[in-house]
Amino acid sequence: MKNIYLFIIFLFLTGCGYNLTSNTKISDISCPSILFGSDHKVYIDSSSKDISLDNIEYQGELNNAIFNKKCTREDNIFSSELSILFILQPLVDKVNSVDMPFYIAILNQNKKLQDMLYFSVSGKFKKDLETKKIIETEATKTLILQHESINQDSIIVIGFVLDKKRKEILN
Repeated sequence: MKNIYLFIIFLFLTGCGYNLTSNTKISDISCPSILFGSDHKVYIDSSSKDISLDNIEYQGELNNAIFNKKCTREDNIFSSELSILFILQPLVDKVNSVDMPFYIAILNQNKKLQDMLYFSVSGKFKKDLETKKIIETEATKTLILQHESINQDSIIVIGFVLDKKRKEILN
């Protein structure tokens, strides 16, 4: 009877997930390069359905991106934490919040597209305490990036998802 109790206690202590013969291989790698899409670095928006130069309410800009943690490969899957900094500029005083779609393109060392990942960043504008007007604001989006196509020779390209009208206005 004592042996059964010892076995049950041993089972609880070691848990079901512990495996001495696990073949999981984790290795640190150099983080891939991060670039911004030159024509997709700025985003504009309006509450009007038909966006034009006359009704743009805010502008968002990709400012910086870094890998916060070391880059690793575990069982041929890349993993790291990516933080992206956005600068939000209000163009009218009535806008409070933003929602901007962006993409992460994964390119191989030959600059061939491997995959596209889509995200959005949301935020609220800060207000100046004295004037009560909204002011330029920073927004950060942190992602756990895990993907089998990424390695140290990959290139990560970040840009805003722009429709035809936004592209025409910005370019």
